[in-house]
Amino acid sequence: MGSENRARLAFGAVLLATLFAFEQLFMESDYMGPGLLAALLGGAVAIIGRRVGAGTAATMWIGAAALFWYLSLVFESQNTFYLLPTPAAAAGLARSVVRAGELSPVDYAPIPSRPGYVMLVVAGMWVAALLGEVASFRWRRPLLAVLPSLALFAYALIVGEGAGTTLMMILWMSALLTFLGLESSHRLASWGRFLAPWQGKESEGEPFSGQLGRRMAASSIAAALLAPVALPALQDGLLSWRSGTPGGPARGGAISGGRVDVLVDLVPQALKQSDLELFEVEANRPSYWRLVSLSEFDGRRWHPSERTRVPMFGLDGGGGPAAVGSSATRPLQQSYRLTGLEGEYLPAAVTPTSVTFTQEAQGAEDSVLVDPMMYDLRFVRGISSDLTYDVQSAVPRVSYQRLNREQVASPLAGNTSVPELSTEVEELRDTWISDAETDFEKLVALQDSLRGPAFEYSTDVAAIASTDYLTRFLTRSRTGYCQQFATAFALLSRSLGYPTRVSVGFLPGSDNSNTGNYVVRGTDAHAWPEVLFEGYGWVAFEPTPRSAAPTPSYTAPSLGGGNVSSLGLPGGIQQQPVGGAPKQADRADQLGRGLPGVLPPQQRRPPVWRAAFGRVSRALLVGVVAFLLVVPLLKEVRVRRRYARAHSPSAEVVAAFEHLAEEAAELLTLSRPPSESAMSYARRLLKARRAPAEVATLAGLYEQARYSPTGASKEEALQSRRLAGSLRARLWSQASWKERARRLFAPPPLRT
Repeated sequence: MGSENRARLAFGAVLLATLFAFEQLFMESDYMGPGLLAALLGGAVAIIGRRVGAGTAATMWIGAAALFWYLSLVFESQNTFYLLPTPAAAAGLARSVVRAGELSPVDYAPIPSRPGYVMLVVAGMWVAALLGEVASFRWRRPLLAVLPSLALFAYALIVGEGAGTTLMMILWMSALLTFLGLESSHRLASWGRFLAPWQGKESEGEPFSGQLGRRMAASSIAAALLAPVALPALQDGLLSWRSGTPGGPARGGAISGGRVDVLVDLVPQALKQSDLELFEVEANRPSYWRLVSLSEFDGRRWHPSERTRVPMFGLDGGGGPAAVGSSATRPLQQSYRLTGLEGEYLPAAVTPTSVTFTQEAQGAEDSVLVDPMMYDLRFVRGISSDLTYDVQSAVPRVSYQRLNREQVASPLAGNTSVPELSTEVEELRDTWISDAETDFEKLVALQDSLRGPAFEYSTDVAAIASTDYLTRFLTRSRTGYCQQFATAFALLSRSLGYPTRVSVGFLPGSDNSNTGNYVVRGTDAHAWPEVLFEGYGWVAFEPTPRSAAPTPSYTAPSLGGGNVSSLGLPGGIQQQPVGGAPKQADRADQLGRGLPGVLPPQQRRPPVWRAAFGRVSRALLVGVVAFLLVVPLLKEVRVRRRYARAHSPSAEVVAAFEHLAEEAAELLTLSRPPSESAMSYARRLLKARRAPAEVATLAGLYEQARYSPTGASKEEALQSRRLAGSLRARLWSQASWKERARRLFAPPPLRT
């Protein structure tokens, strides 16, 4: 292996280490295949361009066109025409990149393999390979060659999870130093041998390496001095989305820092949420920890009501939507310690009846205001860190049979206003509830239909402008996260005359020790609908199809047939208490970091581009295998045809010598130019000690056959063929594996 190929192989190790660093960024490793193939193809374009003599500009343009073609095949295969990109493919690629840009302030590692993100990695690896090959072996600028790889590697470490950073740094720096060393060795080898200066000669001046070393040292010192000043600004500003600190307005139930935006939007928005721990709650049963319930819908967003709030201590404990202490409810005691939550709402299970603060915040009960109908708790003092308090709530004691015998509250109770529904939505609603007889069965039918296979739970939904997004969601896109599903259920329920609201709060959280001490994080934020039943109060439903929020047990006859005390929860949760803190990626799967809707890996549909890349990679593999089989076969056919076209003894001698010359040219890279005589070529082979003395005999027979008036006899023709065969066998026995591979698979000799 020559010095150039050794340096090229080391540069490939740099690219591989760079690509591996993105393991810190993505949830899955499916980006690796497209990125690796992009690096191989980008480097191949640069190598081929150099071999055929194309200029740098032409190589870059060809590389850009090839990159566009590759991206179209993998990510927009449905918009290609006989494997050729179309304008629709270009538009699709642009949309994916724009979408990635919209979600980049929201997503943090580990992120799903969205097409736009993977496309950017693929393009980055392609550019890094192409520019690295050109800068290293055309411009002789190795430092410039590694800049794209350095930028990609640094970005992956900055936005990644941070696990294994030291190992990745060691691997990447080892590959980089190996490349720089081998590239320097290759460059020195191309200069020739070193000659010592003559005695007494004046100094030749400072070498270039000394100037470069001083510049690198000065840059490193400057970076070390400026980094401590710049990095805090990055953490609080540019990188705030990664650290969970405030970095802009949050919308639609998202969390900025520890503050929850309680508005719920029908149209998907770019939401934001951190993994920050918000509070701990101790309770004997898990529950949805509600912040606020929203009853006013303006056609797109849900808002809190404008009713006058009253102090919590002045509220009649037996009033409200459910009679406290009756057989329809039971108490649930909760103890909260707020650690990161901000804002003005206190979390509590549905229908709190009393709030008591610890001694440190004694008297704070006077600062708690409550909506007499919604029963959300507003703390006018403002939430501070380590605020602790106890809450007792009256939660519905419900079962399938109980609710199926009851009717929802009268429409006079309010919470039934709804915009006019389209004919499509009304027909769809009527189809879903056609077999239901009771109010409860109709609500269960709505819930189960939204959780059915026709709908998909995803955060990767474009916010397309629409005057009637509900119709679009239910009849066309059928893809969204909890806000769309909760809104759809609430509006359909209200259209039937049932008092319905949308609540914003949190999932139960994680109970690491299974002791009833739940840790709730920003990623546990959730929105769900509730319907008012006579005597029971607000009963939760769960129309969002995701594993983190299973179907309520009391909505399934097989699970909720008995007198189950659900504590206002979807029933699957109390049968399977939350235990063990999920990993960050698992919490991201459950709620999409504030974009509630990313399915867990075992339920997530594979990206469309993954299947397209599978087809491309399989086609490439078939092409490589075909190449490895066809090229040696064609070379052997060419040798046989050369002998078959020899119709005279002299022609056979010429064919034998040309056969030997071709073998020597491919095995030993010792080709014979047209101006060189056969005997001179034979002497050159002998001087290189790569051929036995019989090569001179074959060269003499060749010159006699070509230039003698008598030509060659049949015996000389037979001797020439035997000599060519034996010499070829000798050359193969002395050749290395690389020389044999070049002889078998190098395509240039196929030229006629």
